Amino acid sequence: MLATASLIIFFCRVPPHKFTTGSVFRSGLVGVVGVFGIAWLTGTFLDEYAGLLQQAFESIATRMPFLFCIAAFLVSSVVFSPTVTTMIMIPLGLKVGLSPQFLIGTWACCYGDFLIPGAAQIGCTAFDRTGTTHLGSWVINHFYLRPGLVFCFCGTIIGWLISRVAF
Repeated sequence: MLATASLIIFFCRVPPHKFTTGSVFRSGLVGVVGVFGIAWLTGTFLDEYAGLLQQAFESIATRMPFLFCIAAFLVSSVVFSPTVTTMIMIPLGLKVGLSPQFLIGTWACCYGDFLIPGAAQIGCTAFDRTGTTHLGSWVINHFYLRPGLVFCFCGTIIGWLISRVAF
């Protein structure tokens, strides 16, 4: 983003002070800072507690598989990445004996990155010029919560049902 901004300033001869005072630049900068800060925080957290988390999830998954889905959802809400959550939780699920059909069917539970407002929500709220998107006064009280929960719940249940029929 900053490299493109530099090229625009250079080739289009835009005064630099006008560029940095624009709403798009400020919103983008807030998003970038949010992404790097959250990535650093979650990387540090997972590096420190990886063994403890693995032990906790193994005991949960063997007794009640759907609690594994809740654990995957919570990991995704801390990691802020469905892809990283998939790379952490799916091999763990296979290791503790969950069937591949169950893991594929309930994969939608790895999309809990909206629960705690992260870079995407902060950036989208900053870009909203109408003022209709709000993050709320509490941490888990924002515009993206209801649609995200409906998607995760319905996607997990429907995916699980399809996996039971297809496999």
